[in-house]
Amino acid sequence: MPPLTLSKMQRAIFISFFFIATYLISRLISTIGEQKPRTTMLPPDLLAMDLAKKLRFDPHATNLASTDFGNLTRALPAAVLYPSSQNDIATLIHSSYSSHLPFPIAAKGHGHSIHGQAMAYKGVVIEMASLDGKDGARINVSSTPPYFFADVGGEQLWIDVLHATLRHGLAPLSWTDYLYLTVGGTLSNAGISGQAFRHGPQISNVYEMDVVTGTFLKFLHLCLSWLSVAYLHSSISFYIYIYVLHVCGYGVSNHACMHARLGTGKGEVVKCSRQLNSELYYAVLGGLGQFGIITRARIALEPAPQRVRWLRLLYVDFSDFTKDQEYLISLNADGEGGPLKGFDYVEGSVVNDESLINNWRSSFFSKGDHRRISALAAHHSTIYFLEVSKYYSHFGGPTTVDQDVDSLLKGLSFLPDLVFSNDVSYTDFLNRVHQGELKLRAQGLWDVPHPWLNLFIPKSGILDFDRGVFRGVLKKNATMGPVLVYPMNKDKWENTMSAVTPDEEVFYTVGLLRSAVDSWEFLEDQNREILSFCEEAGIESKGHGHSIHGQAMAYKGVVIEMASLDGKDGARINVSSTPPYFFADVGGEQLWIDVLHATLRHGLAPLSWTDYLYLTVGGTLSNAGISGQAFRHGPQISNVYEMDVVTGKGEVVKCSRQLNSELYYAVLGGLGQFGIITRARIALEPAPQRVRWLRLLYVDFSDFTKDQEYLISLNADGEGGPTKGFDYVEGSVVNDESLINNWRSSFFSKGDHRRISALAAHHSIIYFLEVSKYYSHFGGPTTVDQDVDSLLKGLSFLPDLVFSNDVSYTDFLNRVHQGELKLRAQGLWDVPHPWLNLFIPKSGILDFDRGVFRGVLKKNATMGPVLVYPMNKDKWENTMSAVTPDEEVFYTVGLLRSAVDSWEFLEDQNREILSFCEEAGIECKQYLPHYETKAQWKKHFGQKWNMFVDRKQKFDPKGLLSPGQRIFTLSMSEGSHDHSSY
Repeated sequence: MPPLTLSKMQRAIFISFFFIATYLISRLISTIGEQKPRTTMLPPDLLAMDLAKKLRFDPHATNLASTDFGNLTRALPAAVLYPSSQNDIATLIHSSYSSHLPFPIAAKGHGHSIHGQAMAYKGVVIEMASLDGKDGARINVSSTPPYFFADVGGEQLWIDVLHATLRHGLAPLSWTDYLYLTVGGTLSNAGISGQAFRHGPQISNVYEMDVVTGTFLKFLHLCLSWLSVAYLHSSISFYIYIYVLHVCGYGVSNHACMHARLGTGKGEVVKCSRQLNSELYYAVLGGLGQFGIITRARIALEPAPQRVRWLRLLYVDFSDFTKDQEYLISLNADGEGGPLKGFDYVEGSVVNDESLINNWRSSFFSKGDHRRISALAAHHSTIYFLEVSKYYSHFGGPTTVDQDVDSLLKGLSFLPDLVFSNDVSYTDFLNRVHQGELKLRAQGLWDVPHPWLNLFIPKSGILDFDRGVFRGVLKKNATMGPVLVYPMNKDKWENTMSAVTPDEEVFYTVGLLRSAVDSWEFLEDQNREILSFCEEAGIESKGHGHSIHGQAMAYKGVVIEMASLDGKDGARINVSSTPPYFFADVGGEQLWIDVLHATLRHGLAPLSWTDYLYLTVGGTLSNAGISGQAFRHGPQISNVYEMDVVTGKGEVVKCSRQLNSELYYAVLGGLGQFGIITRARIALEPAPQRVRWLRLLYVDFSDFTKDQEYLISLNADGEGGPTKGFDYVEGSVVNDESLINNWRSSFFSKGDHRRISALAAHHSIIYFLEVSKYYSHFGGPTTVDQDVDSLLKGLSFLPDLVFSNDVSYTDFLNRVHQGELKLRAQGLWDVPHPWLNLFIPKSGILDFDRGVFRGVLKKNATMGPVLVYPMNKDKWENTMSAVTPDEEVFYTVGLLRSAVDSWEFLEDQNREILSFCEEAGIECKQYLPHYETKAQWKKHFGQKWNMFVDRKQKFDPKGLLSPGQRIFTLSMSEGSHDHSSY
């Protein structure tokens, strides 16, 4: 059918009457206050039927049917039907369908809708509970293996289904959080809870149904025709009809399609399944009651567990919280046994008001726990709970639930001292919300307005949602009810069903389950604000966006969002743990923090790291990737076996030291100029469990550097014993007491801080040597104390100022992230970072101390860590693109400063530092380089320049890649702040 076109006159008529029609339609579906029903609105034929004996018109019945759990709107029906069979429902629908004055019909279960979805203004509400003549009579369980199921009336409550199936040792696979809902009601929406990540929603666990159909399309058309007879010119009703079709998602061209989808039944009872009348089956499940009324559903069952180990884990970082949730829902999704099957239930919640910590979801915490958590909530303003459960049974013998839970908790990033655990029966766990309901009813807080908002948020948008809603909109007012947030796997939802989910493989359900004791309108306004935020918010990042001078930008070009390659968390991290060669194949878009968690699950870890783990693999390998382990293992680029690279010619090439080696060496440290790394095979080694972490204090720079150089020389081949040396060696410079306890970690106590501050004030500049020794303990004693004591002998630190911590391997590697959280909380993270990273030859480091640490930097208080530590050049491969000084030992100096206000003076200071190096004859090289002219780039690469240019011509001849580096293209100069060019 051709598109609908309207003349100017028709459009004018339509616009003029549209608002009138909208008003009249709204009056048909929702009113405020009680009104006397008019039975004359129902067809005389209906009132003459035997069915009329089951209709009630009295105010008590109609008033009860005019409200719902939301308590936000009222719509008084003309009558309420109390059916005794599904044939009564079919007769009612047939009566409306056949009448020239059709009336609206709504099936009411337990009345738990929010916005009047189960109301029928001046129509008939079907009281579905009337079908259940005797408790449990319409729940029939088949317990004959191998297919367990229950035939359940649509009016039945899930709590009754639970009790009936448990008598056979069985239970449904998927649940709702609240069990006092009807089967037909949840199946008309979806039915979700913390089991949905594995088993899918309840609609994915239905074998077949009996459905009483209607023809919504004809019904809608007849309603609008009736509207036109009563109120409007008939031609206008057609335009409104088309408008409603568009609002419902059906264009005029889809008119016939809608007929086909909705069927032609006239109050027929139809059995449907995936094989029989499948289109009706898929339409009804998640179909919002638009396609039929479910009178029976055959629900899949499984053997029921006896007990549940139920835990709540606390987080203060939303990124950690979501990553752990996404990891847990990825575990063994096929459901096969063992602890790696994962938890059986995964949900999460957001708390930004202490009253929510012990809300109606359960009396989970003791009073002592409540005080601890309240203090944390007050300090962080927003905290997050990960709620997980492991099902188990015991048949007189021991269980493995403790070991299974311990195994599953390893590698998660919750606060280790805040793990809360309960052990309850399976029934008590599933019925947990009801206990909260009883508490609220006793306080008169249950039958109040509930302006709930439930959303599905794609994984890619959940961090922005946290920023804009959990930490934004919701912080404006104290929330009054649970705020749930947890992920699900899209592949557990059947796309042929009516239920709609985001397009991404992982998405989150967010439930704002709030109650209004007094006025509820402000919560509805807040809901609209949240929806507006979702509509307006855009996610725009590049890799992980951690470049400093726009290196990952493409002015007037195309930026590739590498993170989108990671369709499912961890899906592009594959670990090989077969001796003797351990490795991980890792997507270039993956973050090192995710690589850490994935490899630790196999007892392995990469050899070389960066200080900050929230960087992408492809990003660090395009530069070098350095931290305090590089003196022994080399930078991260020295620990890559092979890669997949997309070159500037658009070719996907596998490369290694043996295969396409020139591309391999070009890309590693190549600043993104030769190709985009989409996969890297990273070398692994057995991971330690613990780290003895020390900071030693110096006031003499010469002693400080001599000790560092000695430590990086110890047994560089990595063979055993304490003479192997420390596993990590870094250093830092402090010329401002505020840096002593900066974002690199909360290492010192307050007492330590006072002592060190006094020393810094006295000497003006002091130095910290930071060293770590890795170790593991397998139930027996370790030699770490003796090893550390042996390694400290002969060093020249101040003996009374040795500071030591003992932490997990994960906490040590992720140490900078804890500092990041502190700065984010203070609003000091998302500020300009005019960082300068240099490689200084050993021969120039004393002069650098004199001219920079004790010269340039003393003019202004520095605002961020200043790192300085040595590396061994023989751990770097000269054939790679990365550039280092020519000497065998060189230092990395990182001026990692932030500018709260103006940043230009720090950039001026950076230029002053570079000028000093040039004048002092210090042949420094920039790490993460940023130069203004081609001459500067040529000087930077030195003898490698010609090779670098040749490789560019070979692998990216048109200069398409990474123009933000400004090496081979002028395109960025147009978009730079100073329009510089070269």
